[in-house]
Amino acid sequence: MYNLVMNIHTILAEARKIIKGQDEILKAVLSAIIADGHILLEGPTGVGKTTIALTFSKILGLTFRRIQFTSDVLPSDILGTYIYNTRTGEFQFYPGPIFANLILIDEINRASPKTQSALIEVMEERQVTIEGKTFIMEKPFIVIATQNPLDYAGTFPLPITQTDRFIMKINIDYPTKEIEEEILKDGDPRSHIENLKQQCTQTELVSLQQKVNDVVVDEAIIEYISEIVTASRKHQMIKEGLSSRASIHILKCARAKALIEGRNYVIPEDIKDLFVYVTSHRVICDVPECDLHIFLKEFIEKIPVPR
Repeated sequence: MYNLVMNIHTILAEARKIIKGQDEILKAVLSAIIADGHILLEGPTGVGKTTIALTFSKILGLTFRRIQFTSDVLPSDILGTYIYNTRTGEFQFYPGPIFANLILIDEINRASPKTQSALIEVMEERQVTIEGKTFIMEKPFIVIATQNPLDYAGTFPLPITQTDRFIMKINIDYPTKEIEEEILKDGDPRSHIENLKQQCTQTELVSLQQKVNDVVVDEAIIEYISEIVTASRKHQMIKEGLSSRASIHILKCARAKALIEGRNYVIPEDIKDLFVYVTSHRVICDVPECDLHIFLKEFIEKIPVPR
């Protein structure tokens, strides 16, 4: 456990060289990666969403592909397609950019619903089926997608079946004045990414992801999560409560967070620290002008914590 914790600490320390003043977000992103989940990043243009993906791909030693979504992108542009080979007289499969360890999908909600739906199988099953043939993705396989706020022109809302495939949705806001000054002094963060040192191999990351299931979960923690999701389904301000997949994701992320904190057991704070990230894209508030983040923070505080 000691070597594992030291490795996680070096990963975070290296990421902090690029991402300034966002320690909570860095831990959330790493928790999602260790939990073998996909991440949806939302926020204004230019606040570092793409930089976060580039930073972790470099530190974790992952093969990286970036896909820019636009309204004219087709599913075959992402997944790949068969092309007739005139020399062999056979159709040959040409894989799309989805075949990598870490995929950055930039502005996912600019693509059409048809293209968005092409991601459902590969994100859920870690495989791609084309012309009846199935291709298994190499482990680890993580999708990090960025999303513009829906009031931006030319955006298509993600369907609930798509957003539910993301283990977390993380909002990234503008930095504080002090952090902004620090960024200006250091220069463009992306220009420093090449100088980052790899702190993990693909094999080590897969091993780390497997250790998540070894983190001990007390029966009281199981009851706590069950109480949370049940309360969400009965709450008068919530139109659509948390699903069973959401409860599984809450537990998985809590286990990953425990590893990051150097523990082999889950405590309620692991759940509370990541609750908004794991649930904000799954809960539908039934009240107009509801600030979902504030609402969810207040909601989780009202659920009795096991002693």
